Amino acid sequence: MALQEKNNDIVGFSALICLVLVGFKLAGSIIAVNWSWWWVFSPIWIYAILSVVFYALAAFHKFNKQISTPPTRIDHNALDLSKRP
Repeated sequence: MALQEKNNDIVGFSALICLVLVGFKLAGSIIAVNWSWWWVFSPIWIYAILSVVFYALAAFHKFNKQISTPPTRIDHNALDLSKRP
């Protein structure tokens, strides 16, 4: 539950920064007037790219961990009911 709330905070923060930059761009502020619209909307697409990279790395790590762990060895004597006391 805490991860979901933290994720929403990050999305909200990047959206807030994006809205501020759009406001600066539309108002003709000296801060963002010479910027391309790509850079004005950069908080959104940078967050999206970082999210995709993070989830791809997490999936790769999980897949690699499943591949690298050998299957557990079954003790056949433990399964033989005739040898139990």
